[in-house]
Parts: sequence; C-alpha cells; structure tokens
Amino acid sequence: VGLGLTTALILTLALVIGGSAPGTVGVGQSEPAVVLGVMATVMATDLQAAGAPDRLLPTMAMAIALSALAVGATFFLLGRLRLGNLIRYVPYPLIVGFIGGMGWLLIEGALRAATGLSLTLAHAAAFVEPPMLLRWLPAVAAGTGLWMLQHRRPRALNVSLAAIGIVACFWLAVLATGSSRQALAEGGWMLAPVPPLGLWLPSHRFAMLRDV
Repeated sequence: VGLGLTTALILTLALVIGGSAPGTVGVGQSEPAVVLGVMATVMATDLQAAGAPDRLLPTMAMAIALSALAVGATFFLLGRLRLGNLIRYVPYPLIVGFIGGMGWLLIEGALRAATGLSLTLAHAAAFVEPPMLLRWLPAVAAGTGLWMLQHRRPRALNVSLAAIGIVACFWLAVLATGSSRQALAEGGWMLAPVPPLGLWLPSHRFAMLRDV
C-alpha cells in the first residue's frame, strides 16, 4: 500500500510539473502488476524452500524498483531518440496475445483475491459451494454488468458511477445483515485497517536492503 501510494504521488507530480501535455493524469497500470505478481509467486516459492521467507518483501520491493527504473530509462531513450514509430513493427498477434493473456491473469487474480483459491480444476468443486459462490459470484456479476454497460451505452462516467453503486450495494447488504467492520475484515470481505502514515514512508525501509 505504501509503495503504491508513494508511487502514485510521485507519478502525478512528475506529470503535472514536467509533462508536455497539460491536464495529463497518470494512473498505475494493471498489466505490470500481474507480471510482478508472477515474479512474487516464484520468489516466494524459492525463498520458502530456502528457509528465508522474511526476505520476500525486500527482494520484491527491489525487483519492483529495478523494473520501474528499467522501463523508465527505456521510455526516456525512446522519446529522446524519437523512436516511437518502432511500435509499427510489433505484429498484431503479439499485441493481442499479450493483452488477452493479461486479461486472463487479471481474472484469475481477481477470483483468487475474492476466494483465496487458485482457478484450477482441483478447486472446481469448491468454487460452486454456496459460501464460495457468495464470494465470487457478485464480483463476476459486477464486472459483467459494467462490461455490458460500456458495450451498450459507452460513457466516460460509467466506471465511476458503477463503482459508487457497487460500494453502496455492499454497505446496504452489510447494514441489512448487521455485520461489523472488524468481522468483515477478518472474514476477507474488506482490507485490514490502513497502517499509520509513518509506515507508508520509504525512509525507514532502507535498512531492509541487506535482506535483498
């Protein structure tokens, strides 16, 4: 959370101060997060086998930093050398395959976040159990509804209004069932409480470099 918030702040300020197009808004891309998630899974497996699971966070943080610097340097060079037209030589099958693969990984990751189970045949029976249906079926319905809304009536405010509506429906259901926020967090329906501001700042994490 801290890395994400700090990065979003730096990215937005950089675009506002140094961007060439006024009014540019920068947001984090979901596709790199999927790739980094795959990296984290491999690292977690290796470090667990090596008996050093506590080194996952600093190692993954360094991997994120290095990948971000590498991508930034590449984009900077492409811009300075005016090589943007190189994108014309990337074939459509590669672009479409990459986007399709990222889409599938996003769906799989979303279902894993909602249920705690990976999308495999071994878990097929568990996915259709009533308690598990309650966890992933509303998410699929919300995503499908948003897609249909954009397909039939494309508007810029569709995503924002749909998000507000989904949040409102969730809290109406919470009020109807009388659930507490603590119970929702413990049951995996909400994120845990956000830590104090000091934990978002990167300054005290430099000591973790030795564990990379």
